[in-house]
Amino acid sequence: MVLDWIIIIVMLAGLIGGIVKGVIQQIFSLGGLILGIILGTLLYEPFAGLLLNIFRMSDQTARIVAFVIILLVVPMVCGLLGKALSKLVHAANLGFIDRLLGGVFGLFKVVLIMGLVIMVLDMTGVSDKIVKKEEKKQSQLYVPVSEFSGFCLQWTWDKVKENAEDLIPDYKKEKDKDKKDQQKV
Repeated sequence: MVLDWIIIIVMLAGLIGGIVKGVIQQIFSLGGLILGIILGTLLYEPFAGLLLNIFRMSDQTARIVAFVIILLVVPMVCGLLGKALSKLVHAANLGFIDRLLGGVFGLFKVVLIMGLVIMVLDMTGVSDKIVKKEEKKQSQLYVPVSEFSGFCLQWTWDKVKENAEDLIPDYKKEKDKDKKDQQKV
């Protein structure tokens, strides 16, 4: 029962936080983080070269600093864009919809994250040290939250596999070429 109350409180926090921020700011915030990681991974080397021309530091330090700067700046810029767009939406008297969808998105995000944490803790056996097995069995929310995240992960993986050829145009060509090369050998 205590476990269910903890899950409910976290879900309410996600719902309320989502209502306060609105869906636009949340999407820009999450998108900024993802974009920051992607751009940091793609652009840290050239940016590190620029840093080396300006500052005296080792190659490794320049790479780390470049990645961290990109990882911090991109989400901040996306966050500012999200705030600006959110203000426009609210000025157009659509703030209620932004906040309503924000609540739904915030709840979804928190349940997904909680489920992923539960899955990892269960897989590693750590959850048995934190929560008694009997309490997990009595919980009405523990398993559904975990299963929801599992479903979302499986669905996402299936969609990525299903659309891999569209996402990576040369994927099928390379795959077919590899098969032909293996058949020749």
